[in-house]
Amino acid sequence: MKIKTKILFTVILLSLFINVIATNLYINEKKNDLFNTLHLKMEKNSQLSKQINSKLLYNYDIRLIKINLEYFFNDKDVVYIELKDAFDDVDAHIKFTEQDYDKDKDKDKNIEKITLLEFGDVFLGTIITHYSTRNIDQELSKSIKSIGVSFILVTLLISLALYILLNKFTKPITDLTKVSSLIASGNLEETVNVRSNDEIGVLSKSFEYMRVSLKERIELISIQKEKIEIFNINLQNKVDERTEALSQQTKKVTDLLNNAAQGFLSFDKDFLVDKEYSVECEYLLGKDLKGKDITQLLFASQSRNILLFKENILDALDANNELTSSLILSLLPDELIINKRAVLVKYKIISDEKIMLILTNVTEKKKLQNKMKKEQQIHKMIVSIVSDSSQFYEIKNNFKEFCKNVLLYVNRKNTVIENANIINALVHTHKGLFAQLYMERTVQHLHHFESDILSFTENAQNDNSDLKQFIEIFDLKNSMNEDLDVIMEVLGKSFIHNDVEFKIDEKVVANLEKNIISLCTLNTQHKEECTVILNEIKKIKHKSLKYYLLAYQKLCQQLCLGLNKSIYAVEIYGSSELYITDKYKPFINSLIHIFRNCCDHGIETKEDRVSLNKNETGTIKCSFELKDNNLYMEISDDGKGIDIEGLKKKIVQKELVSKQELHDLSEKDIIDFIFHDNFSTNDSVTHISGRGIGLSVVKAEIIKINGDIYVETHLNKGTLFKIRLPFSNGNAI
Repeated sequence: MKIKTKILFTVILLSLFINVIATNLYINEKKNDLFNTLHLKMEKNSQLSKQINSKLLYNYDIRLIKINLEYFFNDKDVVYIELKDAFDDVDAHIKFTEQDYDKDKDKDKNIEKITLLEFGDVFLGTIITHYSTRNIDQELSKSIKSIGVSFILVTLLISLALYILLNKFTKPITDLTKVSSLIASGNLEETVNVRSNDEIGVLSKSFEYMRVSLKERIELISIQKEKIEIFNINLQNKVDERTEALSQQTKKVTDLLNNAAQGFLSFDKDFLVDKEYSVECEYLLGKDLKGKDITQLLFASQSRNILLFKENILDALDANNELTSSLILSLLPDELIINKRAVLVKYKIISDEKIMLILTNVTEKKKLQNKMKKEQQIHKMIVSIVSDSSQFYEIKNNFKEFCKNVLLYVNRKNTVIENANIINALVHTHKGLFAQLYMERTVQHLHHFESDILSFTENAQNDNSDLKQFIEIFDLKNSMNEDLDVIMEVLGKSFIHNDVEFKIDEKVVANLEKNIISLCTLNTQHKEECTVILNEIKKIKHKSLKYYLLAYQKLCQQLCLGLNKSIYAVEIYGSSELYITDKYKPFINSLIHIFRNCCDHGIETKEDRVSLNKNETGTIKCSFELKDNNLYMEISDDGKGIDIEGLKKKIVQKELVSKQELHDLSEKDIIDFIFHDNFSTNDSVTHISGRGIGLSVVKAEIIKINGDIYVETHLNKGTLFKIRLPFSNGNAI
């Protein structure tokens, strides 16, 4: 539809719309005026009729009433008039009505007016008058017709004028549209020349300027296009060259990664391996890795770890910042055993959905580290033995003697459990002594013996004969062989078999001592010199108590270092001139269990000590003195002390006494349970503690020499072991 037609059609519709509204307003106004006029007439006639007919009806002048009513009936708007008197007089009932008038049928087109007739205070009757609205309808119909004719004439005149005006206005637009279509189709040769002095003329000039400018631009673009085509050809050649160079570089990087002895692969949230990965990945994880579940490749034998691994990876990928991601990734295992190889694993997030694994085969490195660790252990053992060879010889020979006579400890009068506990306690002591010398293989053998003999005692059918057979099968005497072979390899066979630099027969020394005592008895003048000589002889036969105790300094440092604890050097207080006989050596050896307890159970870790406002370095002390033919010894630590409540729970748990019996016990009696056979507060067994043997061995050795032991403890302050042993001057010197 052309714009001219649109405008004409719009104007006609708008004119029709305005005319309809105006006509409606006019008709409503007209109708209201006519109805108002009719109501005024009705009111006027009613008042007039009331004044005239009330008096006439009162005088009962029927003839004049009829004349008067007929006068009102002759009004063009009145179609019905009726007089009803109040006394139902037939002669006084007068009615005038138009022919074919139906009061009920024409009810909607008529207006009823009732006039009450009164004279004075007397009610005489009523006049009912019906006024018709047909004259109003006729008048309105005439007005509508007149308006309709006027509208048609005005619309025709406006349309004609508008058509003439639009022809003059739209012709330049039509011409401009044709030229625009030509320009749009690519024809820029047609000149835009629309003659008009209005805005269309300005628009025409703009179109002409645009046509000329566009033509120049197209020509320029054509020239640029040719240049671009040449440039594209050159660029394509460079891209081809660069692509080839990049391909070569990629090949080099791929070759480098494939020969880097590391596996590189990536996966996203579905945990399926991407198609790009280095050759080393196939060596470590297997062939054809594309699309395989990385969790199955890494944790094939540890399926319980798969869910945690997936949760941590997803949390790391969804984390809001790099720090959170790195912290979550640090929780993942950094070393795995895959296909019997030790593999170091590094994790790197390369996008919001993808993570890269860098796998390094460290199997050989681990083997080398284990070898170095083994060599370091051997070095520590050699240094320890060489630095105190006499202690090594004594421990070695004592163990050999024990192994030689071990079956003698199987006493037929005792139960198999009692005999097994005695042997196990002695082995436990020897294990601690070997641990002082870093003889790890020997310690491991003895540790296995402890485990096996405990399992042996759990079988109620075993007897003492079975115990002997068990000991013979285990072959305790060869427990040192591996360590002794290493020592011989490093220090030579002569070191193993050359226990002392020179040997003196003990009988000769005993006779010499006896002779000197006899001489001193006969010659009291040289008693002081005799005493000095006897002391020197004692030094030849025995070592001082302090000498043996100083060996535990190294033991405690060694144990605490392995337990991530720190202690000052163990302080040993007491005379260096107090020598002990062989009678006390088992007791001295058993003290290793008290010192180990101080390190394992007493001293806290550095972190725990700091949290308790303690010095992070712990203290272990040992003191002894000879008084009134008794040797008094104290061993203490400033550790966490004994948890009495925890100890009670262990006692009840192991069914050593009932809860009621425990309630009646004193604190001393409760603490004494730590010396009970096979009682330990540790839940797990280690090479240091957990079997419940150590302290029972200490008490057993003390009882053998008629001594006693007492324990004082304060929670988070420390524990003190007080020991008393009979020790006469004859024993000491």
